[in-house]
Amino acid sequence: MFAHALAFLALLAPLVVSSSLLPNLFTCLKPKPVADRGVYICQGSNFAQDCGFHPVRQFISQKESMKFHSIGPDLGVYCIFYTEADGKGAALVVNGVKEFRCPGHSNIQELKWGSVGCWVG
Repeated sequence: MFAHALAFLALLAPLVVSSSLLPNLFTCLKPKPVADRGVYICQGSNFAQDCGFHPVRQFISQKESMKFHSIGPDLGVYCIFYTEADGKGAALVVNGVKEFRCPGHSNIQELKWGSVGCWVG
């Protein structure tokens, strides 16, 4: 039943969702090769507007990403928000957990973070 629902959604996806949403929806379903994994960061909430892809093991600072409001790691990638730039300061607990995984967070606009780091694991 689940496979049929996914097939139906895959057929409708180009008609219903923006192209910037597609990478985040489908990265949780099929793993990429380890070397190609990373995190999508989008300007709008709910993975709307322009999205960019960042490789793992690269901190993304708030200064660079002030305009980003949603974040979604690939399957097999986990991320942690920190209070300061470059992974410094305390790890933030969001929705009761430090690490977050696919599908990520659809609205980080109100979150007070300094950087986010992502790793394969």
